[in-house]
Amino acid sequence: MKIKEIANNIELHKTEDGLALMANNKVLLQGFTDIGTLANGLVPIIYYKQQQFKYLDTDTLEIFDISNVNWISGFHYVGSNLTYLGHNYRTDPLNKLSISYKYSNVEGMKPVFENLDGCEMMLKPERKFNEDLQKMLETGVNKMQCTLTPELAQKLFNEIKYYRIVGKGFLAKGPAIGALPIKLEDGSNYNSSFFTLSQKDETYGVIDVRTNKLITEIIHKVIDVCPNLIRADSDTFLKY
Repeated sequence: MKIKEIANNIELHKTEDGLALMANNKVLLQGFTDIGTLANGLVPIIYYKQQQFKYLDTDTLEIFDISNVNWISGFHYVGSNLTYLGHNYRTDPLNKLSISYKYSNVEGMKPVFENLDGCEMMLKPERKFNEDLQKMLETGVNKMQCTLTPELAQKLFNEIKYYRIVGKGFLAKGPAIGALPIKLEDGSNYNSSFFTLSQKDETYGVIDVRTNKLITEIIHKVIDVCPNLIRADSDTFLKY
């Protein structure tokens, strides 16, 4: 029984054995607990009781096993702490690439963007709302801004497609707040879930999903994955 379409004729189904992913009437995976958000060509998959994780490549239908971690990105969002080129993958960045891709404050991103063909960088005055005057005023501080052409943004996201943030800690399951249930043909509902790590002692790192090998140790609280380097914690740049 079809629940919804994911991408490229890939569908999420409800079966007697639980959930299944199908493409062209062929079962790709089944028996898992839930899927996360499709972002940059990969869909995260979780078997909650077994604490097993996978990614499905929606372009090639290849399935990657992710082991020795307690969480993979795509199931929940830790504010702006875990990002990819500044994007938290709460939505798919590829959906926005028909227009120029803008970054409003890229001081820490200068090593990533400078000297790239298709990137326009400029200083713009910062403005904030003044409560007394009830209008926007310049603060006297200039912020670096950057605009990427759609072609360059596509190229950069393609370069980091297979580098994903993973976590260690205590995994918990809860309802996806704000997500509406999907009514199925048999009268039941599909309710998506969030899978989160305890924010007391969780730590994060980056893997290459193609090899299941760590690119950075799982010891960080803040990560931004960029082409050829990773910004971790206090703007520490880790090359890979």
